[in-house]
Amino acid sequence: MATFAPVFQQYFDNNGDPLKGGKLETYEAGTSTPKITYTSEDESTPNTNPVVLDAGGRADIWLESGSYRFVLRDSADNLIAELDDITGAAANVFGNAVVDVSTNLNVTSVYRNAVLRVDTSPITLTLLPAATAGEGFLFSVKNISGGDITIDPDLAELIDGQATLILQDGQSIIIVSDGNGWVSLFIAPDIVDQNNTFTGNNTFTGNNDFQGDDTFSGDVTFTGAVSFADDGELTINAGEITPTGVYHRVDTEGDAATDDLETITAGDSGQKLIIRAESDAREVVIKHNVGNIVTSDELDITLGTDQKNVSFAYDTNLSLWVVTSQPKNQALPSITETAQSSTSGTAIDFTSIPSGVKKVTIMIDGVSMNASSSIRVQLGSAGGFETSGYAGTTGEGGSGSKSTHSDGFLMIVSGNSSRTYSGQLIFNLLDDATNSWVGSSVTGRTDSADVYMGGVSKSLSDTLTQVRVAGNGTATFDAGTINVKYEF
Repeated sequence: MATFAPVFQQYFDNNGDPLKGGKLETYEAGTSTPKITYTSEDESTPNTNPVVLDAGGRADIWLESGSYRFVLRDSADNLIAELDDITGAAANVFGNAVVDVSTNLNVTSVYRNAVLRVDTSPITLTLLPAATAGEGFLFSVKNISGGDITIDPDLAELIDGQATLILQDGQSIIIVSDGNGWVSLFIAPDIVDQNNTFTGNNTFTGNNDFQGDDTFSGDVTFTGAVSFADDGELTINAGEITPTGVYHRVDTEGDAATDDLETITAGDSGQKLIIRAESDAREVVIKHNVGNIVTSDELDITLGTDQKNVSFAYDTNLSLWVVTSQPKNQALPSITETAQSSTSGTAIDFTSIPSGVKKVTIMIDGVSMNASSSIRVQLGSAGGFETSGYAGTTGEGGSGSKSTHSDGFLMIVSGNSSRTYSGQLIFNLLDDATNSWVGSSVTGRTDSADVYMGGVSKSLSDTLTQVRVAGNGTATFDAGTINVKYEF
């Protein structure tokens, strides 16, 4: 339904005489694009454009929705007057028009009270100056593009105190000018009770509640509290989670036994995850060795009012979320690798030690070499195994012989093909900042009463990621088993 034009109720020339045969041109506000008017309220008959005035300088002009620019001329096309940004039917009502947006858009006064429905990404909505818009100017945006769109204020102006605002797929927002800058009334995510896939890098502001299965393929930042449904699945295919907020996983069923987190998966090492229980005393249970979660040895972690947070790091080599910190009075996990047979080769390597490890135990059982050789342990980082800088001594209790370390820690000073050995070497992280480790070992001959004991220190060039057990470089293993255990 049209509304009566609020301008030029009767039209006059510059002498004050009725504008006989005058012409009223009607355009989209701020443009030279013609915009239709009607002869009656029911919009059944459009006017000509321009509208030609009768002998009394009058015409019936009814406006459709949206905003107009009017240009009034006399019969000889001389300019009489011009007015812009005149609102049409219902244009002063919020949601007066729904505008589909598929390209970058400069938001002008034409879009006052409009709903911008964005169906393409990535695009940017550039705002007009807040002073031009005036206090109370508002419009809304609905993102159905499948990706991110950017809201960019004019020059140095801000929106919610930020240079830009990112609106994710499925979110809606109302944007309001205060005359100096911009504020958002709310950001409503349409992510409740549905499955969601988020592409690219995403930042979620405020508090978000995910009720379905959610897949992220890029970096994810949560700046507020985040809740995932008990029966939902969280999948991170690539990228990194930034825990600037708190990840919630809450037992809404009131049955702690159902909350085992077995569906959490991730794509690369180093990703971090924090699980937090709500403050309403409902329990969250992190179950050891269920799905891809590893806690303490066969010990579940129960989070509630007094014990709230547990942190994980993801290890690609193990395909496991590994607990890196947890509530007081609950042991941190220890992980034992698959034992390797030491019946061949000059070295046995373990290369899947995750970041955050504070203690490593190297165990040998019935190990022997095919020729006279020492048995040494070398530590390694991302740059490879390190073959210098080991300081310490190992001595043999039976013979009294001893040797200092150089290219590795000597569990066995010397040996021959008729001897077998069992024992362990324990390394502890001394200083995170310098990646300094200290170790001690006790190893016995299984064919006699001789015992080897020693101590060592070693500063690595980077974080510990691998361990090697080797002979002197030429002798090969011909019996026994070797394994490692690491703890956080």
